[in-house]
Amino acid sequence: GRLNTDLSWVREAQGWRLSAPDIQLENQDLKARAALKLWLPGGDQSPEIDLVAGFDEGRLANTSRYLPVAIMPPKLTEWLGKAIVGGQATHGAVHLNGPLKQFPFDRRQGRFEVRFNVRDGILDYMDDWPRLEEVEAGFLFQGRSMDVNVVTAKTRHGDIDQARVR
Repeated sequence: GRLNTDLSWVREAQGWRLSAPDIQLENQDLKARAALKLWLPGGDQSPEIDLVAGFDEGRLANTSRYLPVAIMPPKLTEWLGKAIVGGQATHGAVHLNGPLKQFPFDRRQGRFEVRFNVRDGILDYMDDWPRLEEVEAGFLFQGRSMDVNVVTAKTRHGDIDQARVR
């Protein structure tokens, strides 16, 4: 993989302020660009983050490497790791803003949002059920919630047009 950025940091009276306005990341799974601001106060105060990232052409086969497992139920994490077999994530964006001790911001003290489109997705969602192939869908993760708008998908028994999963 490759990571390229300029990182600046300033010591202030109450802590450290870090900034990386142009982060470029590329590995076998995705290409991404991001901007990061991080405030690291002293004492028991929560660090504050402001991260905005965009990505394109992400490989879905390795999705489980990038899941926020700290806030996800273990069974969901395990299911997603097995169910998402392949495809491409396109036009993705990540927004993370707020005090990190409050993540995933259940009381709206910050923002955690990941959105992306899927092209040619393959989902093996349940044992003994036919897998979904050629999935075209939009995904939105906000806090602990997930919203999927399926435009089209195919199974060995027929086609699916317009479905929503929450």
